[in-house]
Amino acid sequence: MIKKEKGSKPHVTERHRLMDRPIAELSDIMAPNENEIVEFHCFLARSDYIRRVGPMDERLITREQIDFGLRSKIAGCKVTFEKSAVVTYMAKVPFEEVDLPYMVFRWSDELATRSLQAFTGTWEIETETERVLNRWIRPHRFRAFSSAFPKQLEQLGRENFIKYVVSPKTRKYIASAFATRTKIPDTRFPQGPGPKKISLFFDDVASQDEPDSTAPGWIRHSDKPMIIGGMATMPSRMHTLWPAIASILPQLDRLYLFFDRFDKLPSIRHPKIIYLTSQSFGDHRANGKFLGMLFAGDGDYYFSLDDDILYPRDYVERMTDFLQRGNNAFIAGVHGARLKTDIKHYLTDRDVANRRMAIATESSVHILGTCTTAFNTDTLRLDVRRWKHRNMVDLTFALICTERGIPLKIISREENWVGSQEENWVGSQEENQSDSIFSELQKDDTVQTTMAKALQQFHTNNPEREQQ
Repeated sequence: MIKKEKGSKPHVTERHRLMDRPIAELSDIMAPNENEIVEFHCFLARSDYIRRVGPMDERLITREQIDFGLRSKIAGCKVTFEKSAVVTYMAKVPFEEVDLPYMVFRWSDELATRSLQAFTGTWEIETETERVLNRWIRPHRFRAFSSAFPKQLEQLGRENFIKYVVSPKTRKYIASAFATRTKIPDTRFPQGPGPKKISLFFDDVASQDEPDSTAPGWIRHSDKPMIIGGMATMPSRMHTLWPAIASILPQLDRLYLFFDRFDKLPSIRHPKIIYLTSQSFGDHRANGKFLGMLFAGDGDYYFSLDDDILYPRDYVERMTDFLQRGNNAFIAGVHGARLKTDIKHYLTDRDVANRRMAIATESSVHILGTCTTAFNTDTLRLDVRRWKHRNMVDLTFALICTERGIPLKIISREENWVGSQEENWVGSQEENQSDSIFSELQKDDTVQTTMAKALQQFHTNNPEREQQ
């Protein structure tokens, strides 16, 4: 991630994709085809590539992968992932005392500071040295000590452990290490690309609002919560897809668009849109609108969307405000329903608050239409690849939320807030379209009725949920 404000030096940092995600939740398709940085823990390159980009900078014990990544970008090379290569990173295996002299020197403030000075000198960038020391270097040293002396840490507590164990041993090990380095050859390092080339490179990057990438898990240039949309579409909806996208895309940071059973994908190129296909992810039908959850970060806002709805210009703003006023503790929606006490048919035994209706006050519902739901990813995580049913997304979503104790609420709004802006609006088309979910429901709602009864039973057995 490269930031450059007018009149200041660039600031460069990194963010790792899919960090700390269990491998059981991932698939090879989730690995992006192209990246900007590769960790040297598992790195492969041809020797002629190394010679082209420049040899490794021996002064660096931190930021070495960023240095190499920047050189690669300027040289016009690329970094890719090999999806079939899987490694186990034993980062949390406990250290032993014999490891400490090396580890403490390797992660010493002295070497880290020299490394950062060399890095910033090459690239003429801003680096927050104290922040790197406090958030990366010193925690590495402390973890080595705490895993080597767990009993002492427990007995002394963190503050005294640092005072009586970490600090004196650190001084001893570092003094000894530097004392033995009197005959070490001078460190070798490549010449930088040159001030002019570096300046032009950073100016070019800074002029780009967002990276133009279709790779899942893209790196963004902001630490703010990301506004993510998820939408599924099928060939018969192409005429309604583009107006739907046009109405919501300006409000999103990223849209994951699932193409269900397309023989040929339409031509789409927009820096905010990442396309996912049934050929790559499987036959998920309407559930595919939640596949973007696989790539969402913590604390982001996720909006499930439909391909035949026109969303108002203030849709994201009002929905996120609704969630934040409730501390993100519930799922927000526009279209919802409450089940009747005695359910014989799901299609008829529910009271629906249609998305086009005016609602004076926010209220709880049993089911939300996933055409208009929003939530914070810290509140809810989903993996639709594990769902039993396809095209029963609203009920499945409601059952999952209810079982986890997450309330479902509809927002107060005026009539047609989410609805037609044209007289011939296609909002009712789903009811007439032969391959739509609603049409299938009219033919047979047996499974949905069974699911609705289970949902109603859960609320009956947990009356406190009703009060929420």
